[in-house]
Amino acid sequence: YFTIDSELTAELKVFAEAQGGTLFMALMTVLKVLLLRYTGEEDICVGSPIAGRHYFETEELIGMFVNTLALRDNLSPEQNFEQVFAAVKTTCLDAYANQDAPFERVVDLVQSTRNLSATPLFQIVLVLQNAPMAQGSEEIEPFTIDNNISKFDITVELTDSGDGLSGLMQYST
Repeated sequence: YFTIDSELTAELKVFAEAQGGTLFMALMTVLKVLLLRYTGEEDICVGSPIAGRHYFETEELIGMFVNTLALRDNLSPEQNFEQVFAAVKTTCLDAYANQDAPFERVVDLVQSTRNLSATPLFQIVLVLQNAPMAQGSEEIEPFTIDNNISKFDITVELTDSGDGLSGLMQYST
């Protein structure tokens, strides 16, 4: 578990907005730069869930509309942070434009054979919880579930609380 203070979070948001992007795009850029530096791999694909409620008609419906996006970038160690951010931003916008494509269909089109020992398309996931909690007539308290099983090689989950980011990094040993 870790936290990113409100000052650094605000700086990330200001940077992202100045580049025409979002906090999520800035965080994805940070993660991809970190992976590039540690692994030396330039072809980096990170998965991320998306709410799937971009149509006005579905906003008030109850149910699960989540889809998974595979966000793949080819990076270079020579690129500066702004250049990597621009690439990640383009990738995210392209993925958002095609978010209705079911993940399983994308996997079927991209991988002719499936390897059951690894998750398809990506092994690293970034999750940003930034949607405000609905205000109801009763107080709702979050319930934390300790999950000791890693579904991916690395999962980075962040929650924007307004006072900065609280995070959890889970990895497969």
